[in-house]
Amino acid sequence: MGVPGPEPSFIFGNLLEIKRRGAAACFAEWIKKYGNICGFYNGAIPFLLVADIDLLKKIELEDSDAFLQRGNVFEIEPLPDYRHKMIVTAPVSRWREMRAVLSPAFTISKLSQMFVIMDKCSDTMMEKLEEKRRAATSVEVTSTFRRATIDTMFKAGYGVDLKVQDSPPGGFFDELGKGADQLLRSVPLCGVSFLSNCFPEFYHFWYLLSWLTSRLAMPYVKLTTLLISPILNERKTLNLGKFTQRNVSEMTYLDMVLNESMRFYPGVVG
Repeated sequence: MGVPGPEPSFIFGNLLEIKRRGAAACFAEWIKKYGNICGFYNGAIPFLLVADIDLLKKIELEDSDAFLQRGNVFEIEPLPDYRHKMIVTAPVSRWREMRAVLSPAFTISKLSQMFVIMDKCSDTMMEKLEEKRRAATSVEVTSTFRRATIDTMFKAGYGVDLKVQDSPPGGFFDELGKGADQLLRSVPLCGVSFLSNCFPEFYHFWYLLSWLTSRLAMPYVKLTTLLISPILNERKTLNLGKFTQRNVSEMTYLDMVLNESMRFYPGVVG
């Protein structure tokens, strides 16, 4: 087809190399070697690897309707049934149905209500950190952000206040977070048969717990980027003002801080 790329092997294409080295390392090397538009084989199926910014904008924005179908990437066997029910891997027809159901939950009025809840959860976390500072005690960062994220998820998503951040260390919610971490790590290896037997009506959604990305991002954004750069932290604070759903899009400096933090420390890598 005239698209440059690495030499594929029989049956597996370039899949074995991706599995062995990781997608991020392979893609970076191939882009550097073959250019911003190259290709590889996922088994017998050819895939395009695009790193050209202008073309990506066209794909993601102008012509996004033509690229709705998600391919079966890094796998040879067909997707299992439970992944057809997840919004990020569902076929187009199913995805459209799920989107129609979910979209009303993200109206401006409902997002505004969520922002108030999220702000209160953030204030609670800052109060807990202030208590630690006054007592001159160390802070377990992962547990602190895990609790804050679970607290926000339950309050904003389910309307339930379980006093997550007020519970004693090492309690149920810490174990819940650790268990979810272990579950997500084990899913590609052993599936979710145990969880599906216990909670057949919920296990499809548990696979992609909403707190994971936030819990991974917050330590890097706050404790790495901002504490290492005090001037950056001061400028970010001055730029914030009152945090609401209406003015969050105007916080350009905060947006740059978040984007740069996630560029250095992405939550999802190959």
